[in-house]
Amino acid sequence: MFGTLKLKRVLSAAAACFLAVTVSVTAAAESAAGSDNPTAFCFDNEQSMSYIVFEGNEAINATRYKAEISGEKPLSGAGSLMISETLTSEVSGVSGGIYITAQSLGLQSFEGCTITAKIFPVEPSVDMGAQFVMYTDSQIYIPTGTGGITAGKWNDITLTVPADCANTKLGFTIPIYTPWSGTVCYIDNITITQSDGVVVTNVGDFSDPVAEEETNRTLTLILTIVFVILVIGIVFFIVSTVIKMKNRFR
Repeated sequence: MFGTLKLKRVLSAAAACFLAVTVSVTAAAESAAGSDNPTAFCFDNEQSMSYIVFEGNEAINATRYKAEISGEKPLSGAGSLMISETLTSEVSGVSGGIYITAQSLGLQSFEGCTITAKIFPVEPSVDMGAQFVMYTDSQIYIPTGTGGITAGKWNDITLTVPADCANTKLGFTIPIYTPWSGTVCYIDNITITQSDGVVVTNVGDFSDPVAEEETNRTLTLILTIVFVILVIGIVFFIVSTVIKMKNRFR
């Protein structure tokens, strides 16, 4: 009876410890997810892809255009948005790309917003500067050209939407329509600041590798402690039972 009671207490303590660890690790993971990160899109994980809309099927098919999360060239964090194409000959008369809607971010429109992004063109940048733009659209098409950006490094591009322009799309056009095969550029850290200075919060695609590693170490340590407590409890129970049985048959 005494051994059973002790075992129950040990198991209860282990369960309580495990519950506390689960809560603390979950909180740490949520913190690492960067809900207060000042960039709306960090492209560190697949969460951001649920916000991206592809348009221009003919152009996408002709250029074999792809936009996907990649860990090859992160500006910060774990990844960036990689743009690639495969063309064997020049394509003309079509257009397309990707865009994000204001509604998906909880906004009525991008009216009065200042939008910044980081662009890394792969060398050689071919004719990307003449074709590739960040834009807002729906009411008035407002593009920001990327001419003059430097290949092989991260560049800043900025677009300000007028206060009287209720555009609801924020997008990037297909970079090139000339022969090319492979990665064209990377996009990272899109920041959207509203007219009142409020920054659109991160959509949940931010990953902090350092914080995640620390969380994993903490979880491993605590689970090891819980395991040791359980082993000690079981051993104690077995020893107590054996002693009890020996005393019974004396």
